[in-house]
Amino acid sequence: ELSEILPLSGKIAFLAGELNATRKKKIQKWGMVDSIILATAQLYTLRIVTKDKDFGDLPDVDVL
Repeated sequence: ELSEILPLSGKIAFLAGELNATRKKKIQKWGMVDSIILATAQLYTLRIVTKDKDFGDLPDVDVL
C-alpha cells in the first residue's frame, strides 16, 4: 500500500548506463540492476535501504 512502482524511463536508463560504467571500475560484481536502482533513487531523490554491501560507500544509502 505504501509502495509505488516507478517506470523505467529513458532518463533513468541513460543515467544507469553512466553509473554502471563508473561503479564497475570500483566494484567488479556491480550489476546493471544495481545501477538502475541507484539511478532511480538519484532521480527521484530517494534513499536506498538494502543488505547489499556494494552500496555502502554511497550517500543516501542505508545498508542493513
